[in-house]
Amino acid sequence: MARVVPGIGPKDAKIVIVGEAPGAEEERQGIPFCGAAGRVLDSLLRNAGIDRNSCYITNVVKERPHNNDFSIYYTDSIRRNPTDELIDARIAVREEVRQIGPNMVVALGNEALKALTGMSGVMDFRGSVLATSIDSHIYKTIPTIHPAMILRAWEYYAITQVDFNKIARESQFPQIKQKVRKHVVPKSLEEVMRYVDYLKKAEYLCFDVETTGNHLDCIGFAICESFAVVIPITEKGRPIWTEADEVQVWKAIRDLLQGPQKKIAQNAAFDMTIVYNDVGIEVQNLWMDTMNAFHILYSELLKSLAFQCSIYTDVPYYKDQISYNRWQYNALDAMVTYEVAMCIEKELMEEGLHDFYHTYINELVVPYMKMSRIGLRVDLEAREQEAESMEYTVAEMEKAMNDAVGHEINVVSSTQMKSLIYGEFGIPPKYNRSTGSETTDAKALELLSRQYPSLFFDFVLSIRAKRKLLSQYMRMPVDPDGKVRTTINIAGTETGRVSSSETIYGTGGNLQNFPKGSCRRTIIPSEGMKFLQADLSQAEARLVAAFAQEHGMQSIFDSGKDFYKVYASLRYKVPYDAVTKEQRTMAKRLVHATNYRMGARTFANHVGISEAEARFELEEYFRHFPNIRIWFAAVEDELRRNRCHVNPFGRKRRFYGRWDEHLKAEAVNDFPQGTVGDIIHHAFLDLYHGLPKRYADIPEEERPRIVLQVHDSLLLEYPTKYNIEESLIEFVRECMLVPVVIHNKTFVIPVDISVGNNWDEVS
Repeated sequence: MARVVPGIGPKDAKIVIVGEAPGAEEERQGIPFCGAAGRVLDSLLRNAGIDRNSCYITNVVKERPHNNDFSIYYTDSIRRNPTDELIDARIAVREEVRQIGPNMVVALGNEALKALTGMSGVMDFRGSVLATSIDSHIYKTIPTIHPAMILRAWEYYAITQVDFNKIARESQFPQIKQKVRKHVVPKSLEEVMRYVDYLKKAEYLCFDVETTGNHLDCIGFAICESFAVVIPITEKGRPIWTEADEVQVWKAIRDLLQGPQKKIAQNAAFDMTIVYNDVGIEVQNLWMDTMNAFHILYSELLKSLAFQCSIYTDVPYYKDQISYNRWQYNALDAMVTYEVAMCIEKELMEEGLHDFYHTYINELVVPYMKMSRIGLRVDLEAREQEAESMEYTVAEMEKAMNDAVGHEINVVSSTQMKSLIYGEFGIPPKYNRSTGSETTDAKALELLSRQYPSLFFDFVLSIRAKRKLLSQYMRMPVDPDGKVRTTINIAGTETGRVSSSETIYGTGGNLQNFPKGSCRRTIIPSEGMKFLQADLSQAEARLVAAFAQEHGMQSIFDSGKDFYKVYASLRYKVPYDAVTKEQRTMAKRLVHATNYRMGARTFANHVGISEAEARFELEEYFRHFPNIRIWFAAVEDELRRNRCHVNPFGRKRRFYGRWDEHLKAEAVNDFPQGTVGDIIHHAFLDLYHGLPKRYADIPEEERPRIVLQVHDSLLLEYPTKYNIEESLIEFVRECMLVPVVIHNKTFVIPVDISVGNNWDEVS
């Protein structure tokens, strides 16, 4: 018979914490949250300054479900229809709350959220101050992530800690305190003009757009956290204004967006792209993009407005309003973004990051947005030929593979692949570490191909790779003008490097990962132009040598020789000129492995050797360059002391992950990757502002221009008829040689520059 685990804690507690159901350890001891999840809860409470012994802690269900399967309390698979037992448990836990009469109720997980508020979706509502009504009395409730979920996915810990910090503040009083927020929707042209004149008087102006079918249908403006004006353009797809009035409305909006006020937006590039593409308005004086600014403070946390709202404001989750109250939703977006911006501005000052954001990161938004507008021209005929050739090759390989297997097999079907490899072939299965289930993902197949070398695995890996090339790159959606474009995400990575994704219209894609070879050959310059690519030479390895003060490595780089060949010569005891391609490749992989602080097992899997061989190779590398390992220890020590570091450009990163080898590797990796990212950003800005001045005598549409940023390189196109190639190469090199101060020494990474008639030629 299952053991009842009752609630525990003082009967006059200010905080009641409600979980889902006891686990095995809770059942054994008869105390809620005394096992692994309880230790996570203890940590969250302690960090928030809350004494666990002052809290009343309980669960919705007081007995451990069979096999820990809470679904037994529902009559349907999607957990919408609770059993009578669960209904009774919900009533009982609410009565438990009533008897305690706390200032604050904490709902841990979705089941507690349902029981206390009737709502579902803890990831949406987490951090919101909600109301639990019991016998006409309102109890303040904040839902958050269940500690058991954190044990499965540690990245949720930092998010939940933010919620517990808010719980600590809100538990000091029982009332739900929310600011009064008002908005107006002008119904006439005269009202629009009157409100626009009012908005023009403000120092700060937050704007937010809503779209239907990727076209703007309303735009909200806030000049404080409690008042917004929403100017509608369409309603249910139909124009609101007469044609003549709409012209005047857009003129008024243009005056606002191009006026002197300091503009605020969340994910500003999206809103600015919409208003530019729809009506040709270039927003002026962007003061803060809250998404990018928040990322500077907390690069590992979520950057959505919903998350920022839950941290900085008293507004409960409202994103579901877009489906039934669109204008109010737009107004809330604008007011919340304004309030968030002011809170972030204060934190930027406190963290010493104010200038870093405002004079550097914020200056990247418009240049990257305008670069993305240019796009990359596609040789559509060549692309189609390459795609047809690849499809023919895939078909031939699939036929040969099917003949060998004896029946048809779909290599992208995990079910079919597991049945074939682990069933018919009888090969011991590989497992996904996160889920514990059998897997035939890319990593598993690569391991199997090395353990069981055969044409079958060669075929499977090759077919999958070519299919990926076809679907993601050869068939990448092209815009009507024959170009592919990308969205550059300034807040796209924790390190500070940008990421790349499809445009807001669903075209283009991740151009930063565009493969070399046939894919890049189909990307050509605009008519009458050539490509120029500037690459930082072995940037990360050089930076590791500088950070580690590894003089042996630095002297090799300073010699001008190929570092990988030099190390291969040392490792294999052969003359520099006798180093084979395979030896150089192994040396290069070793360098990258140490840059990422890769362990022996991971390196072994990565290069296809035994773990013992991998350990030997790594030890040999550290024997030649011992300061790298010393630097690893220094980074680990800093990480242990303050969980953050600052790179040479002033970028600060906080680390929230579980203390393990992965976290240590992340910290080591962040030094070179983040520094390279900032070098490229600075070079990009210098070129973006410098090219128009240097080539002012060339018509604007023909001037040299940056068309893409790829990790540690910049791709430009330039006109061939003006004989500027030599001067352009010189200027690009000058801008790319960004000085970095490391250990009080100025350090510059050399630049490799190439020109050509397609992207592959210059890669």
